[in-house]
Amino acid sequence: MSVLGNKLLNQIVIEEKNTDVSFILQRLDHKLKKAFSYSMDLIDEEKHPYDGMDIALCRIDKETNTIHFSGALRPIYHYVDGELNKYDGSRYPIGGLRIEDERPYESQEIKFKTGDRLYLTSDGYADQFGGEKNKKFMVKKLKESFVKTSKYSIQTQQFELERLHSEWKNNNEQTDDILIIGIQLD
Repeated sequence: MSVLGNKLLNQIVIEEKNTDVSFILQRLDHKLKKAFSYSMDLIDEEKHPYDGMDIALCRIDKETNTIHFSGALRPIYHYVDGELNKYDGSRYPIGGLRIEDERPYESQEIKFKTGDRLYLTSDGYADQFGGEKNKKFMVKKLKESFVKTSKYSIQTQQFELERLHSEWKNNNEQTDDILIIGIQLD
């Protein structure tokens, strides 16, 4: 799914020259639906894939100090003036089981200034089992970790988040893919 999603994103952004984050997600959803509809005829009806993907997508405009964000079941976190703000994406995945005909992937504009930080994540870090009671890490704890480690450089913050994750999961296997993108805006 990731390889197909990457290929389709490259087509949309590079070949079709689209930069509107909302339109990119709508186009990606359409292309993924189309790709799977071709294969549906070849697959037994009981085995139809309902794979979808969650994605957070942003475009940073340094001329206007604006972040253009759109998400499919994924948020973006904006750390500014000692506070972490969460902007939720739309409530639809890209692809996946379809109940609705059209999926609106709204775009949000976020103003930023030099020194602010952005975080985009997969759900893997928060969903990791561990700790004393072998529970999920949870989004609340992830947000607290962003704030707690925000005093460090982005590189040091990466190492600290990796250390926290390793301590949390202890001897448990990693349960999902983990991706955190941290960006310091300048």
